Amino acid sequence: MASLYKRTREKVPPPIELVPEIPKPLNAIVVRCLEIDKNKRYASATEILTDLELWLGPRAGTRIVVANKRPWAAGAKWAAAGATVILAAGAFVVLEGWFRKPVLHKEVSLLVADFANRTGDSVFDETLEPAFIIGLEGASFIQSFTAAQHARRRPA
Repeated sequence: MASLYKRTREKVPPPIELVPEIPKPLNAIVVRCLEIDKNKRYASATEILTDLELWLGPRAGTRIVVANKRPWAAGAKWAAAGATVILAAGAFVVLEGWFRKPVLHKEVSLLVADFANRTGDSVFDETLEPAFIIGLEGASFIQSFTAAQHARRRPA
């Protein structure tokens, strides 16, 4: 652990101090690789290869061609085309629904009556009819009324 801690705090001696025959450009590359500060190190292997090629020239054999730096770019155009199709279909569905004329229904009168409470519990007396009428309130073409209201409307 002590050697790892020391490595994060102290600079490594340059290789040229240990082996004087090492070429200075190679020593500079190694020293930059061993930098403690990440901003002073190489950011990518491509940067190291570039420096090696500058030192050795084409004989280094390090020429690497990066075929596609952005692998997502190839699929991006297909994803964009798919998103366009989905948006167009969604717009069609939404606009079709907004501009569709509502179907007009003939008004219907509905008598809500004869719900019998057979539970034996008086709490449920006359509770189902009002709940049923509330459920029908959303339909504008249904006119609902109870048996009591019907009796008042009908002439004697």
